Amino acid sequence: MKKIVSVFAAAALMLIGTQAYAQLSVGLGFISAPEKGVNTSTVAGTTSTDKTSLDLSGVYAGAEYNFALPWVDGLGVAPGAYLTAQFGKEHHELTGDSNHTDIAVNVPVHVTYGLELTNDFKLIAFAGPALRLGIVRNDVSKNGNNTNTYDYFGQNDNDVVYNRLNVLVDLGVGIEVANAIQVKVGVDFGLLPLYKYHGELAGATSDIKVTRPLGIKVGVGYAF
Repeated sequence: MKKIVSVFAAAALMLIGTQAYAQLSVGLGFISAPEKGVNTSTVAGTTSTDKTSLDLSGVYAGAEYNFALPWVDGLGVAPGAYLTAQFGKEHHELTGDSNHTDIAVNVPVHVTYGLELTNDFKLIAFAGPALRLGIVRNDVSKNGNNTNTYDYFGQNDNDVVYNRLNVLVDLGVGIEVANAIQVKVGVDFGLLPLYKYHGELAGATSDIKVTRPLGIKVGVGYAF
């Protein structure tokens, strides 16, 4: 993971001074990113698989700085930073509902391309990696008169906790009007598991893996 962070830092530093033209843009929008869980249990030689899904939706806001590259007209590299806040509800038959909160910072380094169709209308596309750092992750559940709060980053069950860091691959397209107003649609794919667990008890085994396979983002922005 330290190597991944170093690559992101080196890529950002290399952009300084590469081109006189650079464009700052700010944006906000909607994000939805479900988490998928698979629990594989083996008891007395019989294996069963239980799959779960938690839909986390919310908003994002942030900025990016697009540096023009000299080799191809319209080509650029855009490092940025975005704060995401997502929320979701999970239903449990025995323990009741639990409300999840997920707050994180995404640091993308996108390769961008803009195709001018007219002086006031441009098609844009972007792709590249993003480092995701979790800040808050908890769920609050009620069972009768009892309210329980579970901190995924702070509490440690069976010596396993949720990972704060993940690496995403971003892809997206959009439009830019009047060299200022932007509308973007994108997806991202999580490459690392959020949670992994292997347990053995009395001859039975349990393997749990939670991933963030796909996120969808729709937003607007303003370029200066």
